[in-house]
Amino acid sequence: MKILNEMAKPSVSVWWYINDQFAGIEVDVDIGDITSVGGRFINAAVDHWDLWSDIQKEYNIPSYIEYDYYPRGRVIFDALIHKYKVIGDACCVNNVGFQDAIKFYYKLPSTTLFDTDDHYTCKDCINS
Repeated sequence: MKILNEMAKPSVSVWWYINDQFAGIEVDVDIGDITSVGGRFINAAVDHWDLWSDIQKEYNIPSYIEYDYYPRGRVIFDALIHKYKVIGDACCVNNVGFQDAIKFYYKLPSTTLFDTDDHYTCKDCINS
């Protein structure tokens, strides 16, 4: 697991979208080696809450800003259908420009699926 940097291959992730930048962690997944998985989804085994203090330091975010202030979500891998899936805040995952940006940033294939999740709702979406 490492703080987001330019990646060479697709990975699962916990992400935020802060000022048009991706922030979070990523975990490499070698999908060519997946033959049997106990569960359906391969996921970064960490929560947004757990990472928030590190993200605040890395991106100079004031301490009074909560972890759910910015749009956030996850990149997961669905082992049943062998596809990556981006789940997250509706203001991001329903936006084609964002979809293109996250696929480029994470090196995700064109077959990547996108879906909203009510768990990931930023302050702008809550207030609208």
